[in-house]
Amino acid sequence: MQRYAGMGNVGATAVNIPKTRTPRFQSAALAGLDEPVRRYLTHAVSDGAVVPVGVRLTMAGRINVGRWLSFTAEQEFRGHAFTWSARAGPGHWKPVDVVDSYGDGAGSTDGRLFGRLRFLHANDENTARAAAGRAAAETIWVPGRCFPGPASSGVPRATKSSSCA
Repeated sequence: MQRYAGMGNVGATAVNIPKTRTPRFQSAALAGLDEPVRRYLTHAVSDGAVVPVGVRLTMAGRINVGRWLSFTAEQEFRGHAFTWSARAGPGHWKPVDVVDSYGDGAGSTDGRLFGRLRFLHANDENTARAAAGRAAAETIWVPGRCFPGPASSGVPRATKSSSCA
């Protein structure tokens, strides 16, 4: 686990979907992309490296929700979808559960107290738009999201007219 200022502890684990071929990065496939995109991808992924289809981040720290509470969370990315599950509360006692998710154009946020009492639920178009923006911004954690599905030949999704997120 690494420690980042203001965040607490962060760790990352590659996630692969069973029975799928894991693609390998080929820098030659980036030839048609703009220079900043090529530079980022060749910096983030070594030529010939296995490109995981997802990643799991674990987090621990403090979050301000009107007052500072300790929290632990796990976020998993698979393709362009993500799920963030967090528990928060004073000290070691964490009665608040929050789950943010996005996939297939739909986003939602759910909050429960003691795992049962729902105090927050949102799954409208504004939530989906916000979650899509978050998924795009967090593409940096999974450079492989810029590539096609598991049968990838190393050709990135990004083109001069579209983003990879």
